[in-house]
Amino acid sequence: MKGEVIVIGVDCAAQSSTVGLALGVLSGNTLTIDRAEPTKNSKNYAEVDLRILAWIKEFRETGDSGDGAPPILLALDAPLGWPVAMGSFLRGHAAGEPTQPSEATLDSHKVGDAADKLFQRHTDQVVTKHTKSLVHRRNAGRDKKDPDRERTPRSPLNIGADKIARVAHASLCLLARLRDRWHLEIPLAWEPGAVCGVQAIEVYPAATLQTRNANLLCKGYKKPEAEEERVEMLRAIKSHFCPGGSDLEIRFENASDEDAGKTDHALDAVVCCLAAADFMKPDVVGPKSAREWKLAKREGWIWVAEKGQSKP
Repeated sequence: MKGEVIVIGVDCAAQSSTVGLALGVLSGNTLTIDRAEPTKNSKNYAEVDLRILAWIKEFRETGDSGDGAPPILLALDAPLGWPVAMGSFLRGHAAGEPTQPSEATLDSHKVGDAADKLFQRHTDQVVTKHTKSLVHRRNAGRDKKDPDRERTPRSPLNIGADKIARVAHASLCLLARLRDRWHLEIPLAWEPGAVCGVQAIEVYPAATLQTRNANLLCKGYKKPEAEEERVEMLRAIKSHFCPGGSDLEIRFENASDEDAGKTDHALDAVVCCLAAADFMKPDVVGPKSAREWKLAKREGWIWVAEKGQSKP
């Protein structure tokens, strides 16, 4: 990676008042978080749009490539596509008919597996398997009562079965408005380590932290009153992402670390920036086969670090 990359983390939500935003500058192996802001006082998504557009304009004075302007990478915590299997099923489904014309719908023991295939994307399965494998290896040999033993990783929410579908819809609409108002394409980035102009990627904060060699997620940090847990989580993140402790260093400017601890949305937006920094390195989990690439272009892809343990 050459030069600076501006990263904007967006903790997406169906309601504008629960969106989180963070602005960072990635230079070499150092990510500096300049701003971390909840949007709890916003009345509608127009205010969120304007905030992001203002940040883009701060680094790009024109709607073109901007001579000498640093590239900007938006990292969105939301699915940016739907399961291919679900789309295929819905096209021919009639009310009252089974979800899948196979023995899976007739065997009560296979109902869960059939639902996974219908509601999960391929990237959801890849990220879940990857993080579980890393945590299992780190826990190997530890006693189950060991306080340093990591918890079972979270899996991405099924876009076809959870409220996350509304979040995905809101996020895609957000991208569409940004493209229209700033006269930019803002395509998805598919080449790790390379960003041109303004591009976007899909990330998953929980997986970003769980790929690291530490249990960085504090239980209950998402509760509104859990500011103490968020402060502890930030302390752990700053301790882990320090010189010599990781392949990436994180710094906070102004009062951004205090701002990040005020809500879980602002904190997750900061972790989205970390995910963007991971994308700018070559060792990320990406599609490998032609089939995976085809699915990724249809369903979306969650970008996470391969291990997140290597030193510079």
